[in-house]
Amino acid sequence: MKNLTIFFPAGDFFEALRRHSAGDSQLYATHNEVSQLLLDLEKADVKVDVFSMAGSEPYDRRWSDHIRVVQLVGDSVDSPQTNAVFSRQDNDGIIVHYPNRSLLQKAARSKARVLAVLGTTYNGKSLRAKIGAWRIARALNHSGIELVSNHCFPSTYGLADLGVKKNKLIAWDVPHAFTPDQFSTKTLGQHEPKRLAYAGSIAESKGVGDLLEAVAVMSNGGRSVVLDVAGGGAALSDMKDRTARLGIDKKVNFHGLISNDRVVEYFRKADVVILPSRDGYSEAFPLTLFEAVASRTPIVCSSHPTFRAVLRDGVDACIFRSEDPVDCARVIGRVLDDPELYSRLSDAADRSWIRFKGPVDWRTMVKTWIFDGPHAPWLEQNKLHHFPDLQERLAKLESAT
Repeated sequence: MKNLTIFFPAGDFFEALRRHSAGDSQLYATHNEVSQLLLDLEKADVKVDVFSMAGSEPYDRRWSDHIRVVQLVGDSVDSPQTNAVFSRQDNDGIIVHYPNRSLLQKAARSKARVLAVLGTTYNGKSLRAKIGAWRIARALNHSGIELVSNHCFPSTYGLADLGVKKNKLIAWDVPHAFTPDQFSTKTLGQHEPKRLAYAGSIAESKGVGDLLEAVAVMSNGGRSVVLDVAGGGAALSDMKDRTARLGIDKKVNFHGLISNDRVVEYFRKADVVILPSRDGYSEAFPLTLFEAVASRTPIVCSSHPTFRAVLRDGVDACIFRSEDPVDCARVIGRVLDDPELYSRLSDAADRSWIRFKGPVDWRTMVKTWIFDGPHAPWLEQNKLHHFPDLQERLAKLESAT
């Protein structure tokens, strides 16, 4: 393969390359992996065009003779620059890292080899959401797409449940800088206030509003807590306003975006890490969950399908009903009032890690697909069709350790 195009939903990859080359921290955990992949392909004499489909400002820049980075804004799927990719006669491969049906269909109909790599789930319960999920599954099953990968086991099995063929499905992951064995088991401290931590996009669908409501419930009930929120998003200003309306503006600290290598430290200092995503949010398997488990700080999470697939209530985490702030407050209190449960959750981090750690490194997967094809032995042995269901796979993983 001499010419490759990669479509990402978002991200400033020219800046990611600059940070990687300078040894600076990345804002997103995957950007060092993307940067290293691009440099690996450059060394292998593969020319790569990288598209970011929803950037903050448009640009078309060359990092080197082999690496071109294009950042688009607005309705970019049908932009002239995007469509030009599919009219090229010398495009050998396309990687669609963006679950857009039109983009997937265009790639599948092209003459290039195609790999679809996703990081999403399809949990919407409305008829429109279900139809949209079915259409994505149909697009992924097109014979023009050689291999389909989603982030970690739960979301990949979710694609199988939608009808995507298991013999073309494989779960991807990335190397993690921190693991639970780097930290000691935590015990519940006697200090007040107790610190709660959230990191991720600031959005209603991520459950941030529900978490703020839960803090208000706890504060009104006399519990002393402080919530630290790291992340950015369009809803940030509205969420800050909501803390004032709820009377908890002195109990919530918004830290903005923090570099990825600081997230585990941020979680380690907290008493509880909260993952409040609503059921309908297209949560594949958030990297913040890995970072939370690595920190050994007990986790309180929503009943989002991705979490419920691998996290056991009272064993790996404590789970509250999605979109229910009162239940969220109750479950946080359950953890903070039970020192034995607290230590048990912290101690379980090693076993929790095994349950959802993906087997296939993203960068190795992509390079193997490029140079050895979709039926390379290493890829074949990790495809989903070797395991009838997720629980059997998890049972085999646990028994092996």
